[in-house]
Amino acid sequence: QHYSQHLAVQRFVPLAVDVSVALGVDPATPSSIVECLFRSFTRVLTSFSLSHTHRGYINSFALRMLPSEYFLMAVGLMTTCMYSGDGGSADTPPQASGSSIIYMNNVERIKTMLSKIQIGMAYEGEAVARVAPQLLVDFFSVDQALSLVLGEMVRTPLSGRADLMAHVMMRLLRQLTITDKVLSWVVMCIENFLQIQPLDYSIWAITIMFVCASSSPVLQGIFPELVASMEADDEIFLLSGVTFFQRLSVEDRKQFSATFSPSRKSASPHSGARVFGLLGRLCAQLEAERIKQEAAEKKGGGDAE
Repeated sequence: QHYSQHLAVQRFVPLAVDVSVALGVDPATPSSIVECLFRSFTRVLTSFSLSHTHRGYINSFALRMLPSEYFLMAVGLMTTCMYSGDGGSADTPPQASGSSIIYMNNVERIKTMLSKIQIGMAYEGEAVARVAPQLLVDFFSVDQALSLVLGEMVRTPLSGRADLMAHVMMRLLRQLTITDKVLSWVVMCIENFLQIQPLDYSIWAITIMFVCASSSPVLQGIFPELVASMEADDEIFLLSGVTFFQRLSVEDRKQFSATFSPSRKSASPHSGARVFGLLGRLCAQLEAERIKQEAAEKKGGGDAE
């Protein structure tokens, strides 16, 4: 950490990193030594005294240790790798990073972390649910972040801590500005959410998505209860769906209405579900009223002239 320039011409640094990593992954190494290695790696990374190659070794070590009892320390080390230079700059837009390799490395890190929500211990999933949204905002574009979270939500089974994925989605969308672009992404992903089985879980997941993208204080207020219950509620689904629909652009309204149209032939196993068809009819009525009102306003304006 303190004498990197003096050691640059020697083999000490690569040897020290190699030996330290080997010690860290050895099951026979005492836990006190492994914890010391984690703290030391963090200090060396933040001192910027290692080459990119050696930093890569440490990052690989952190990824390898995620499934272990040292999960929290591994997450800390991995995020240190990202924020200290190997994940693209947290101070610049994610899309400004020209390296696809860096992007793929970040995707691997995030996906590995999110997988702990399904297969890890309870405290591990809760830790990921708090850390992942900020990493997504700092190191990915809006498109990339939404694609990762919404895709992971679709793949999460009912028994795989879907409640924590709901919190990840809410925290991510609360940190993003809910623009037309964000709303368009949600509309595009609805079709995938319609594939979720069983039907009640599909309704619950879509409701969560609508509530997360909503600016309504009422819907925001019922989010904790909705997540805790893990149960479908047709009334909340319809209310959140209509509220979401009213925020959409004209083009997104058309796609949304088509997705839930009662007459639409779909590959979804729930295409005939009554509540989906009811939402489609409600939205169609709202759209017809909006068009009628706009036509009346234009006619009134023309008469005035």
